[in-house]
Amino acid sequence: LDIGCGVGALHLTLLEEGAEKATGVEISDEMIEKAKKFCAQRNLESKSVYLLGDFVQKSGEIQPADITLLDKVVCCYEDVEMLVRKSAEKTRHTYAFSHPREGFLMKFLFRTQIFVCNLMHSGFRPYWHDWSWVRGLVAAQGFQLVYENATIAWQVAVYKRA
Repeated sequence: LDIGCGVGALHLTLLEEGAEKATGVEISDEMIEKAKKFCAQRNLESKSVYLLGDFVQKSGEIQPADITLLDKVVCCYEDVEMLVRKSAEKTRHTYAFSHPREGFLMKFLFRTQIFVCNLMHSGFRPYWHDWSWVRGLVAAQGFQLVYENATIAWQVAVYKRA
């Protein structure tokens, strides 16, 4: 289950590596169309399903999955608690998400982006959440941290069901 799948890079890679099937959920119809195109180029249409819309609103239509991915999604969602709860409900084994790396510089850059988006009345609105709290929320859903890594800008956390 790839929430906020974008063009499908993560779930298409997992399918190529042996995953049985994938569901990509995306709020942007342009991204869904690109994901379907890349899926077709890799001959993975029979293993892929795409759903256009807000995952939280559509979660009742989505089957549980062994792996749930939220790559650069939690920082684009205002009600992150509901996003984590609903996505955790759909996860049998592995839950992975990324968020902006904590620290003064990233927080400043991210808050500047938020300010500019608000100033420009942009349809896109990023959110700076308390990332420790979000990670605790994932753990409270019955998951245990098994891997974490970071780039200059992003923190990645992978959890398994306890």
